[in-house]
Amino acid sequence: MTKEIVKFKEDENGNKYPFIDVGSESHGRKSFRLWISGRLLEKNGEGNYVVTFPLRNAKVERTEKGSPVLRPSRDTMVYNIFVPCGFRGDSTFEILSEHSEVFKYCMYRSPRGSLGVSVGALVNAPDGKPLKYRWERSGRLYGSSPEGITIVMPNGEKRDFEEVPDRLEALEELPVHNER
Repeated sequence: MTKEIVKFKEDENGNKYPFIDVGSESHGRKSFRLWISGRLLEKNGEGNYVVTFPLRNAKVERTEKGSPVLRPSRDTMVYNIFVPCGFRGDSTFEILSEHSEVFKYCMYRSPRGSLGVSVGALVNAPDGKPLKYRWERSGRLYGSSPEGITIVMPNGEKRDFEEVPDRLEALEELPVHNER
């Protein structure tokens, strides 16, 4: 589970609009600003408003003008996935399970990305179903795996299968052990 601290923009009438800036690209520029419905906010122990991913009964949608907005929605949940790159490398991913829309973002490790570019995404998926994705990364990994499959459960628990080269077919070939 990841918690993102929410910021607010205030207009001339005192109305507050919650948002989070997603990603960090060239010279700290955000990938996009995600506006958030007030009904999805919760307070943490320090009194700050936060959004916790994966977020059930929510969906990221684009407005008519193209701004991404996080809104309440039945039968949908939003996952926040992130694939860190190695030193001076990059990363990629491919969603393997059922999903409806993907909002990608980048995280540069230096102002111009020369020390590495990691990728992540906010993914709309069916409520209560785990999200499976295949990932690859390059650069100096210092013993970490260059590829694998990650399964994120609806409660936020992650299960990594590292060094699995192919899609879900490789998982199906692995032996299964069920304790009885």
